Amino acid sequence: MLENELNAKYEKLDLSDEQQNVIMQWIDAIHAQEAAYTVVAFRMGLQCCFSLLMQLADL
Repeated sequence: MLENELNAKYEKLDLSDEQQNVIMQWIDAIHAQEAAYTVVAFRMGLQCCFSLLMQLADL
Protein backbone atom coordinates (compact mmCIF):
# COMPACT_ATOMS: atom_id res chain seq x y z
CA MET A 1 0.00 0.00 0.00
CA LEU A 2 2.79 2.41 0.94
CA GLU A 3 4.67 1.49 -2.23
CA ASN A 4 1.60 2.36 -4.32
CA GLU A 5 1.33 5.75 -2.59
CA LEU A 6 4.99 6.51 -3.25
CA ASN A 7 4.63 5.42 -6.87
CA ALA A 8 1.63 7.73 -7.32
CA LYS A 9 3.59 10.65 -5.82
CA TYR A 10 6.51 9.87 -8.14
CA GLU A 11 4.21 9.92 -11.16
CA LYS A 12 2.80 13.31 -10.09
CA LEU A 13 6.30 14.84 -10.13
CA ASP A 14 6.23 14.85 -13.93
CA LEU A 15 10.00 14.50 -14.26
CA SER A 16 11.87 14.79 -17.54
CA ASP A 17 13.40 11.70 -19.11
CA GLU A 18 16.85 12.83 -18.01
CA GLN A 19 15.71 13.25 -14.40
CA GLN A 20 14.03 9.83 -14.47
CA ASN A 21 17.25 8.29 -15.83
CA VAL A 22 19.26 9.84 -12.98
CA ILE A 23 16.83 8.41 -10.43
CA MET A 24 16.97 4.99 -12.09
CA GLN A 25 20.79 5.10 -11.96
CA TRP A 26 20.63 5.91 -8.25
CA ILE A 27 18.27 3.00 -7.70
CA ASP A 28 20.57 0.66 -9.63
CA ALA A 29 23.56 1.85 -7.59
CA ILE A 30 21.68 1.29 -4.33
CA HIS A 31 20.65 -2.22 -5.39
CA ALA A 32 24.24 -3.05 -6.37
CA GLN A 33 25.52 -1.79 -3.02
CA GLU A 34 22.91 -3.82 -1.13
CA ALA A 35 23.85 -6.92 -3.12
CA ALA A 36 27.53 -6.38 -2.33
CA TYR A 37 26.77 -5.98 1.39
CA THR A 38 24.70 -9.18 1.30
CA VAL A 39 27.59 -11.11 -0.25
CA VAL A 40 30.05 -9.73 2.32
CA ALA A 41 27.74 -10.57 5.23
CA PHE A 42 27.19 -14.08 3.86
CA ARG A 43 30.94 -14.69 3.46
CA MET A 44 31.62 -13.39 6.96
CA GLY A 45 28.95 -15.74 8.30
CA LEU A 46 30.50 -18.68 6.48
CA GLN A 47 33.95 -17.81 7.80
CA CYS A 48 32.58 -17.57 11.33
CA CYS A 49 30.86 -20.96 11.04
CA PHE A 50 33.98 -22.54 9.58
CA SER A 51 36.09 -21.11 12.39
CA LEU A 52 33.70 -22.47 15.00
CA LEU A 53 33.74 -25.89 13.35
CA MET A 54 37.54 -25.90 13.35
CA GLN A 55 37.58 -24.98 17.04
CA LEU A 56 35.10 -27.73 17.85
CA ALA A 57 37.20 -30.24 15.88
CA ASP A 58 40.18 -29.42 18.12
CA LEU A 59 38.22 -30.31 21.28
